[in-house]
Amino acid sequence: MNGVLSAVTHPSRHRISQTRVQELHVGIAPPKCHTSPVPPSPPSLTLTNDLRTLLAPTSYACTSLTQLPGGTTSFVFLGTLATPLLFTSPCGTETIETQVVVKHAAPFASCHTEFLVDAGRVKYESAMLAALTSFGDEETNVDVEIKVKVPKLYLYDEEARVLVIQYISSTIALHTALNYLSIAEADRVGRALGTWLLRVHVWCEEREHAELKEMLGGNEEEVELKWKLTWGQVTEVLDRLGDVVGKDEREAWDAAKDRAWEEKQMRRRLRTGVVHGDFWAGNILIPTPFPVPDQTKSLQLHVIDFEFSHLAPLSTDLASFLGSLLERHYISATPLPSIKTLLTAFLAGYGPCSEDMKRRTLFQTGVFVVNWWSRGPPGRKDVDAETRRRGTELVRMGVRWVKGGWESDHTVVRGTALEGQVR
Repeated sequence: MNGVLSAVTHPSRHRISQTRVQELHVGIAPPKCHTSPVPPSPPSLTLTNDLRTLLAPTSYACTSLTQLPGGTTSFVFLGTLATPLLFTSPCGTETIETQVVVKHAAPFASCHTEFLVDAGRVKYESAMLAALTSFGDEETNVDVEIKVKVPKLYLYDEEARVLVIQYISSTIALHTALNYLSIAEADRVGRALGTWLLRVHVWCEEREHAELKEMLGGNEEEVELKWKLTWGQVTEVLDRLGDVVGKDEREAWDAAKDRAWEEKQMRRRLRTGVVHGDFWAGNILIPTPFPVPDQTKSLQLHVIDFEFSHLAPLSTDLASFLGSLLERHYISATPLPSIKTLLTAFLAGYGPCSEDMKRRTLFQTGVFVVNWWSRGPPGRKDVDAETRRRGTELVRMGVRWVKGGWESDHTVVRGTALEGQVR
């Protein structure tokens, strides 16, 4: 191996045995992925001990590993280092890190152990992190004075399917921070993220990064998983909801799904590029407390979780970000003012889109928000009637966006938070 594909590997003496992985698979009930802390079970303690043994002979030996909440596919732990790491920047500044993030990719989702996923996804995340670690160091975005970075990759053990990654302390997920962001802060963050995402999309197309793109083109498993979690899962939502959408909208949905399936089968003919694959507001970390305006030059945002990276239309990333904001906007009893500002600033930062990208962004955003019914409160039996009503309206709106996107009819966004946005 060479280049970014072999940037950080470590031939460890100890491996996580398949029998212990199977024990973990059978022994864990699906954890509560959005609560904290994650209570340890005997099998998860076994995995923790295996990981500590794996890391013991390395510079990343840990005295403790605590499972973090929020992971839906990989097992994610916060490790306390036995020996702190000392780093010296090019300008001579020294920093000491006492904690790291340890990720293990099992052949099933950590949040739902009966759901099988490709354990090889870890190599795609390692490649993206290695490639993007120094991305943008040579440039400063003077318009927004905010740097967007990815965590540093310290170690990648391919055989054990383990990553050791920089722990970004004193941060909060943007999805959570929406409650606290001011209009001015939302504008700055949105523009920075949009500008960064465009630059990454363009950078990955450059000839010198052909090896990275070729590698990600082999991530067929994530393409299939993405299909199941979007078009497949949303179709189940519509089947379950019955007549929530009208006959015309359902026929348009089915037609769009059929066309999307045909495109998936011949996607090598499509114009595709490297996408993050899960670029939603929960995978953006912002500092807390948020710096005041005269401190913006020191502000850094971090983008995490690249295990879904693959080749797809670039609209995939735009739609994930927009969808995660819009579903929050429409499900909330009181819409947050920061959301529309963040949405507008993000698209302004990304810049003009082609007509094809506009329509793809529209229908992919529609798919995303309809799928909220299977992910969020409206799908549960214990929610109140008003939340269920808002969820139903969101489904109808999302299906209209899908229909409008496939038919290049942008009038479907009139009167919605997307009006005048994708241009």
